[in-house]
Amino acid sequence: MGFLDNVYKGNILTGFAIGIGVVLIPKIIPVVANVIKPAAKAAVKGGLMLYEQGKEILATKKKTVPVSVGKKAGATEKLKSKSLTCRLKSVDIVSQTVMVSKRVKGKEEETAINVDDKTGITLNKKKKELLDLKAGDKLVIKYTEIEGKKVAKSLAIMPLQKMAQASKTIK
Repeated sequence: MGFLDNVYKGNILTGFAIGIGVVLIPKIIPVVANVIKPAAKAAVKGGLMLYEQGKEILATKKKTVPVSVGKKAGATEKLKSKSLTCRLKSVDIVSQTVMVSKRVKGKEEETAINVDDKTGITLNKKKKELLDLKAGDKLVIKYTEIEGKKVAKSLAIMPLQKMAQASKTIK
């Protein structure tokens, strides 16, 4: 209580400061509150807007999840599998795609097929890898289309005799 003792003993500066504080504080608080209140409101509104935008982005991402990922989460959509008998043009190990060609109505058509870790690659029922493929190999590819991309389920390298038989049955 030494501070109040000095006020009572006649220290005018301390008393004057307390008097000014008592008079000004009720006037300063509303001014400060008027400045802080809009800033606080803006911060809360901004946070809510960011939260809502995050929810929208997350909902959009959930809608655009590839079906293969969705299947793991329990999606019941069944993808239609297609088959393609063709000749291998090239292999891109980095992007895990194979370029294949097929003759359609006398014209050579090229198609890109994506390969993933689940794609089974075989030769005479023996497991092979993407590195084992060579340009010119004859292939039978079973694939599905996911978001406009052809994704191989299985890729069978065919011996020349079986390829000739398969091309006869396709025509």
